[in-house]
Amino acid sequence: MLRMFFACFFMVLSTQAHACSCAMPESPVKAFEKAKAVFTAKVSVTKRDARGNIIERTLNVGKVWKGEPGNSITLGQRFHGCDYGRFDEGKSYLVYGEAPWDKESKEEFYFTSCSRTKPLEQAQIETRYLDAASRGEDGKSIDAAMPKLLLEEKDPNTRAEAATLIGEMSYKRDPQAVVSDETINALAKAAKDTSPIARLAVTRTLGIYKMSGKPAVKESLLMLLQDDHRDVRAAAVGAFGMVTWRESRVYAALKAALERARKDPNPDKERQQSLLSAFARSLTQAATTEEEKDEAVDLLLELVDAIDNPYNKVGPIQHLGFQKARAKKAAPKFMQILTQTKSYHLKQYTLIALGDIGAEEAQPEIEPYLQDENCYVVVSTVQAIHKMNPDGFDTFFRYKGMPALQARFDKCTSEFTYGLQSIGKDASPMAPFLKQKHAAMEDGDWKKQSLERLLEMLEQPAK
Repeated sequence: MLRMFFACFFMVLSTQAHACSCAMPESPVKAFEKAKAVFTAKVSVTKRDARGNIIERTLNVGKVWKGEPGNSITLGQRFHGCDYGRFDEGKSYLVYGEAPWDKESKEEFYFTSCSRTKPLEQAQIETRYLDAASRGEDGKSIDAAMPKLLLEEKDPNTRAEAATLIGEMSYKRDPQAVVSDETINALAKAAKDTSPIARLAVTRTLGIYKMSGKPAVKESLLMLLQDDHRDVRAAAVGAFGMVTWRESRVYAALKAALERARKDPNPDKERQQSLLSAFARSLTQAATTEEEKDEAVDLLLELVDAIDNPYNKVGPIQHLGFQKARAKKAAPKFMQILTQTKSYHLKQYTLIALGDIGAEEAQPEIEPYLQDENCYVVVSTVQAIHKMNPDGFDTFFRYKGMPALQARFDKCTSEFTYGLQSIGKDASPMAPFLKQKHAAMEDGDWKKQSLERLLEMLEQPAK
């Protein structure tokens, strides 16, 4: 899946939160080369607890392309956020097994959500790559056939897979490659596919930045904004946030789509709020006239009020911050959120947004957050004041910010290191303290390496 695209956009469609951050997987051929085993498997449940919850599954191995997985593999409960946890009873999967990351593990294989493991119905083209890889072929002939597969495969799941694979190829396999006219034209035709499954995959792929500037892409996305299927419309909103057209026509279409989303008579509230959050980026990206930019600020303020979920509320708050002084009217709303929320995540991004809009008058009210129990909130307070009051930052940092950071540094090393990197050279007064902490750390500590990079930045001569 596409790294930035998924991170910024597919959260619109997901109803689950995963504690694992993944880069886009390698191509099927590369994944085949790196995996310890590649095979198909059908899942059976082999053990449940007293309440009926599944505590053990068995992967009954089918076709094997690589490795020696045996006839079956038994899996217990998930313990790590990156474990692949979507093995559903009775369903068949294409499975990539890796060597366990824990060298003390007794397990032979590790199945991660960052791999290409997926339901077999979504891997009908991928298995052709694996057939080729097992013969020592590079799969380029399959790459070349992808536009044709997108338009001519009978199974909508396979057409959807072709669209996803086109996205992967366009985004990562060759960063310098230009998306061909043949591929663009095929995607534009596929945007009218009769299957919402295929249209959804096409819409996601049209949101890759490499597609930006292609007229056929814009016209397709404008059409998809009005699709009958809610998830397709949501995908189009996210796509407009990734491929930027600063154009009044696009802005008007997004504004109309927002109104439709807000008036949905039968909304899934969680999905609806994720979608509303996605409009924040798309609207501000499309606004082109001064009037539209001012109106976009007002619309984002309305979205802040309309969204209850703190993680989704962050979207419009962040993008209000990106509007700088134009969004200074948001300061009272931001302060209200800070005083009412218990979410550290929401506090963190609201503080940063206050800094972005230059709300210097809020400094006395946010300084108490230097004592917040959450590490991110503490350092975000320092970051916010650095942005909103650059002239007075040195005095604030020496007498208030730095003492607060030093007092909590051992507990908050990674969070504070990251935050100080964003402040840059203005955090130099803290360098002697940071050197002492660096010297006391063990060489194998990953936080020591991050701190070392911060010190290198702070000690570079000013340009």
